[in-house]
Amino acid sequence: MTSKIKALVLAFVAITAMTAVAASGAQAGKLDVGVAPAVLTAGSDAGQETVLSVQNTAKTTTLNAKCTTASLEGTVEVKTVEEATLTATYGTGKGVFSEAQGCTVGGIKSQVLMNGCKYTVTGVEQAANTYVIDITGCTSGKQIEVNVAAGGCALKIPEQTGLKHVIGKQLNAQEVTLEGTAAEIKVQQSGGASCPDGATAHTGTSGAFTSNTILKAFQDSGTKQVTKHGHQYTEHLCGTQVQIQST
Repeated sequence: MTSKIKALVLAFVAITAMTAVAASGAQAGKLDVGVAPAVLTAGSDAGQETVLSVQNTAKTTTLNAKCTTASLEGTVEVKTVEEATLTATYGTGKGVFSEAQGCTVGGIKSQVLMNGCKYTVTGVEQAANTYVIDITGCTSGKQIEVNVAAGGCALKIPEQTGLKHVIGKQLNAQEVTLEGTAAEIKVQQSGGASCPDGATAHTGTSGAFTSNTILKAFQDSGTKQVTKHGHQYTEHLCGTQVQIQST
């Protein structure tokens, strides 16, 4: 009986050790920021468009929604960040279908309305500096809307979780490139025969997102109320830029 007990104890110790090793090998990606609290900002990498590609059900037709400019902003309360929520702005916000807007769907001028929706970015794999994206916090009954001029295909993107993925790459001591290549995004198409699945409203998970932005961190220097794309929110003001590292 004693030998059996010893064997069970040894087996338990071995299993516990293996579990601990496995857990340590699956640490989440994170950001190390030089100050807390801090403001995180990200802007389009030079010459890089933000693109949402939507295919039809048969995957024979693709519609591209593009923005020449994109910006992200969020705040963090700790120096070691494993999850951050960011508010996005696409285009300039200077008119629904103006030339200055900077967004198109299938080549037709468009405007992206976030409607309170945000991106929550969570580290999932430290070795590869990999993060997943959740679309969260939308105003009640709302979702992300990509509106177009007459005759175009309008797109809506609801709240959803676990979109893969974003990779953080260190540029220098104060900049990290976020390379987004998320796929299987739920998208609703409506409003025009130019939609990949035709004029009838259709919802599927054929959306794919690519975006390169440069992430920076700053001391949090207070707040102000702003309105962008018809949505009012509190914007944090950036102070001195500090170091940031993707690990």
